[in-house]
Amino acid sequence: MFDLGLMLKGLRKENNYTQKQVAKKLNVSVTTVGRWESNYKLPSTEHLIDLSVLYNVPLNYLVGREKKKAIVIEHLTKNQQELITMLVLEFESAHDNKSRELTQRQQTIINLIFKEFHNQHD
Repeated sequence: MFDLGLMLKGLRKENNYTQKQVAKKLNVSVTTVGRWESNYKLPSTEHLIDLSVLYNVPLNYLVGREKKKAIVIEHLTKNQQELITMLVLEFESAHDNKSRELTQRQQTIINLIFKEFHNQHD
């Protein structure tokens, strides 16, 4: 059985937030956040959406419908999206590689990503 409260608490801790910080960001009380995490009360649909945005996870993952986390790239430039997608595909294709070192292709893509994101902030 899926435990939404445990998921919410885990994501909060993974993102280094306190209950107070989450409450402030979502404009709810600390008690409400605690009740969500203890499964005493369920978040509204609006709050579930806000939580998925806050924790940068798809709503389906947040509510236990998907087991994989996702990388949200919609706010990135087209070139940044392509580079991130390329890197993910490269890591997936190299999954069988038992080496703990990055391949040359992975290193090249990571360098391109650093350059692209650096150029955006200049």
